Amino acid sequence: MGSKEVKVEKQLAAKDAYSFLKNLADNLPGKTEGALSPFSIDLQDFKKIKMDLKKDGDQFSLKLKVKYSSPETESGTEDLGSPIKYNTLKKQMKNTFKTLKTSIADGNMPERTIVDTFMEQAGLMVSFTDSGYGDEYYEEFMKLCHEFKHIFDAGNFEPLVGAFNAIDARKALCHDKYD
Repeated sequence: MGSKEVKVEKQLAAKDAYSFLKNLADNLPGKTEGALSPFSIDLQDFKKIKMDLKKDGDQFSLKLKVKYSSPETESGTEDLGSPIKYNTLKKQMKNTFKTLKTSIADGNMPERTIVDTFMEQAGLMVSFTDSGYGDEYYEEFMKLCHEFKHIFDAGNFEPLVGAFNAIDARKALCHDKYD
């Protein structure tokens, strides 16, 4: 069997670069669940990780390659250049949502990269229309997501909790019906 490779390229603020590197170390095999946030990359069965981190002013340019020994070991990963499949996206969103929920439950503002990833994933999720996955909830879900992002951008933690809980409730309603 051939190997699978996942590539990620991102610009990160210094604080997000620190969080990413800490998250990478914390999620190596044998620790937590093995999903590298904010990219939702499975680290359980990786063969090789290659990272290039360059400082550019107050930003960092990150290039990350994760190689897997066989296609069976890459659960939840997708080549970022390929169209994403619904079930893969759903797994990634579950990891991102869990990271948001944990941060908020601990009384902390989530990392910007996590919020941005969640918003990207939410936008992709609602692009799966006419597939029987809950289309009737998509408009309200996205409205709640944009409200959450607006509150996050304003830095207001207490209203952020309420906005997150509204998203969680809408998600639960949809998942109760379609999962």
